[in-house]
Amino acid sequence: MDSITQDLIDYLREAAKTTPSILATSEEAAYFAPIPVKQKKEPVKPLPPPPVYTPKKAEPAPVIQKVETPAPAPKPMPAAEKKNLNEMRQMIQKTFPDIPLRENILDDGHAKKMSRLWEETYLNAQVVVIAFGEIGPGLEFLKQVVRAIDTLIAPAQLIEGNQITEWELLLNSPTLKSILCSPWAAWKTTPLARHFKQNGSTQEQFLAQHRLFLLEPSVIYLKNPDRKRKLWQLISTQLLS
Repeated sequence: MDSITQDLIDYLREAAKTTPSILATSEEAAYFAPIPVKQKKEPVKPLPPPPVYTPKKAEPAPVIQKVETPAPAPKPMPAAEKKNLNEMRQMIQKTFPDIPLRENILDDGHAKKMSRLWEETYLNAQVVVIAFGEIGPGLEFLKQVVRAIDTLIAPAQLIEGNQITEWELLLNSPTLKSILCSPWAAWKTTPLARHFKQNGSTQEQFLAQHRLFLLEPSVIYLKNPDRKRKLWQLISTQLLS
């Protein structure tokens, strides 16, 4: 077999492998052709739902507490400064031997009380009427007495004794001259009683250094006009004598 024939046979064999219709009709090729296998389509899986966004709750702002820094403790006096003070003290004692020097500062409580005298309106009065427990018509009567004194004799003021705690402020007033007060039985157990004095020979009565005139219960003046006249005679003749 020559080489040409062999090449032709090889070609036909290769062609038969790839194209079966080369030695058959188109009908035969279609009949004997292998049936293509249909591939099953996989069902389309639904997409998962999108994640739900949940906003985070805002955290409350932290509360910042203000921490107050305590005031620093006073520093002790240096030794050199103490020495200078001692030298100054010795010099003052030598120069002014009659002036006493104190180690501690005096209490200024009394000075503070006196500095508040102007705050009390009744401290400008020359005559005060002190009422203890007077109400109704009795209180109105005393108001009329004070009004008459203030108009005709001297500046006067009515005081409710149960409302006063610092009697020293009143009794140290430089303008105060005379005091009219409710009967002794109405205030003998109050702090005002310790300022009461009586002259044994003249029977004159005082509150501290101020002349005191004790009143009768207001109901007596209201029921007896003669007692009113006697009271006014006392006020007009002896109150500022």
